[in-house]
Amino acid sequence: MNRKRSVCLAVLITVICAALAYAFLTSTNNQITEPVLDGGGDTLASAGNNFQTSIGQVGVDTGSSAGYVFRPGLFYMRLMATAVTTRGDSLVVVSGNHQVIANGEPATFLIDVKDSGTGGLISNARVDFTVEYEGTAVWTTETAASDAFGRVSKSIVLNSGDGFYLVTASPTAAPNRKTLLAVYTNRRKISASTDSNKKWTMFAPFAKPTAGVNGINVNGTAGVGSLIVYWWDPQASSIQTFQQYRSVSGQASPNNSTAGSFSDFAAGRAYFALSKGTDATVGLSTGSSLSDSPYQILVYRGWNMIGNPFQHYIDWSLDVGLDTDPADTRLAKAVTMANLNASSYHTKIYWRKESAGGGYVFGPATGAINSALTTFDTTVQMKPWAGFWMKIPDAAPGCVAGCTLAFYPNKRLPQTTNVKTQAPKYQVEDGNITNWTIPLRAIGGNGLTDEYNYVGVALGAKEGYDEYDAYKAPAIGDFVQVGVRELTGNYQSPLLAASLVPKISTATSWDVVVSASNPEPLTLAWDAGAIPQDYMAYLIGGPEGAVDLRKKSSTVVRSNSTATLTLVVGTPEYMSVFLSAPLSKENTFVYPNPGPDAAGNMTFKYNLQSAADVKLKIFDVGGKPVKELAQGGSAGSNGMKWDTTNKNGQKIGSGVYIYILESGGVKLVDKLAITR
Repeated sequence: MNRKRSVCLAVLITVICAALAYAFLTSTNNQITEPVLDGGGDTLASAGNNFQTSIGQVGVDTGSSAGYVFRPGLFYMRLMATAVTTRGDSLVVVSGNHQVIANGEPATFLIDVKDSGTGGLISNARVDFTVEYEGTAVWTTETAASDAFGRVSKSIVLNSGDGFYLVTASPTAAPNRKTLLAVYTNRRKISASTDSNKKWTMFAPFAKPTAGVNGINVNGTAGVGSLIVYWWDPQASSIQTFQQYRSVSGQASPNNSTAGSFSDFAAGRAYFALSKGTDATVGLSTGSSLSDSPYQILVYRGWNMIGNPFQHYIDWSLDVGLDTDPADTRLAKAVTMANLNASSYHTKIYWRKESAGGGYVFGPATGAINSALTTFDTTVQMKPWAGFWMKIPDAAPGCVAGCTLAFYPNKRLPQTTNVKTQAPKYQVEDGNITNWTIPLRAIGGNGLTDEYNYVGVALGAKEGYDEYDAYKAPAIGDFVQVGVRELTGNYQSPLLAASLVPKISTATSWDVVVSASNPEPLTLAWDAGAIPQDYMAYLIGGPEGAVDLRKKSSTVVRSNSTATLTLVVGTPEYMSVFLSAPLSKENTFVYPNPGPDAAGNMTFKYNLQSAADVKLKIFDVGGKPVKELAQGGSAGSNGMKWDTTNKNGQKIGSGVYIYILESGGVKLVDKLAITR
């Protein structure tokens, strides 16, 4: 009996001591939380980190900063108040981001794995790795574990080709907390071309090449001379065929440009290359220098081929500036593209699609254009090795002797798949009377295409060129192209890739110009789904006559080299002048008749379906020529004034006269009367 009481008493004492110890260890003031162990002994932990026992170690209570000693030979147990499930949920890149390698070589990354709550390094934490090449997943997910110091060293062989790789590292404990690692190859692929499908590639050195033609070396062909290379010189005189393209020095006939040649490649500039027969690559010769310092080049009024001079992405709007004073070598006056006056300076850039067919894409996009392009186009980034076009308008302030384009080496990561591949996608938007677009695309018989061209309405757009419009970059080699004249009816007007106007109250027309390097039938296609139902929309001037854009989605244009059509959108009551035959009797007349008016003038009102030259001839009743006038007429209703003088500038007398209006082979003959 005494023995049983002793046993019960011993059990009771043990329970009481255990309870007191538990209360002591779990109290706010005395709980040992995540001790930092200074060495010696062993540490054992359960998988969930709920219990931890240590043998003979000295440590610090990280909660109270109080020191403590684990007595040798004794076990101590700590019960944590809550389970920790986020250990190893934070990744910190030590090295390996924005590295340059050769295709097929391994890229090595060093990453520390930490606990986001305590900031401590975590050993034996798992990290998952995936790889994209040019925006497409190319590698099966692999996992690596951190070492005793919480560091992961991972080497991945990247052999999908020359281009851009994006490696994603994700902690297994928190898969959504991803870390992106950029890798760039030291060469740029130039895809093989054939006579029927010529693939032109824009490339730009992402470092300063050594002097001379050999600053860029070529793999897959005999040398630079056998790889066809051109550079657009904004200061060169435009000539037939080559326009303002210069060929690389030593390029043989017939590919040597009569506009001249260039003998040095340069960082910050872009070039066109074409390789016949086999794929080729371009790279930097030995001795070329990488730079992470601000870099600058001279650009001039007109089109300029430019490129990113750094081995990482940069942001066009934030990391590139324009200085209108070329003598300002310290760039004190440089203004970033985001802050330039978009009405005076063209702040968009253009890049060429890498897919067969070519064609240009532009950004940053604004207004209605932005809703049609599903890229991160409000912050366009410049990809290493990619070439771009930029334009300085002739009327831009300054830049008469050139402007300085400054590049700043701020490392960026691509925001979307479209940015990685430098090609946006089009999406149809809902029609809204103040904000809609019609995309236009030209398609050639040999597979060449030109898309990402727009007309329409934007809330905030103005008449004439503004930030809602975009110029058309120059073509090269075999091409098909569709563009819109900046000034309707002006054949010398620059072409636009996007032309957006304010809300249409009556009717608005655009001169749509379709062209190709070789005479051939071209298909002009469109998407009219966004046009508000209040409007009628027609394409006029093609072989099919007036085409309702809602009833058809394309038409064939037969062109010797260039064809001009009229795209008109308007309310039904204002469309008759566009849809009637040119110089139709119901839309063509002179007023006042008899005339002249108080100012001594008579006005000839006439209609055209599309822009064309118009001649006015006036004869007396005996058939003697009195006066001849001419002007360029635009689609729709036009007016031409006559001051009622003869060819010698003398006022003609009262009487009846015959007039003939003529345009495009169509004539209208009628009478007018003069009373003085």
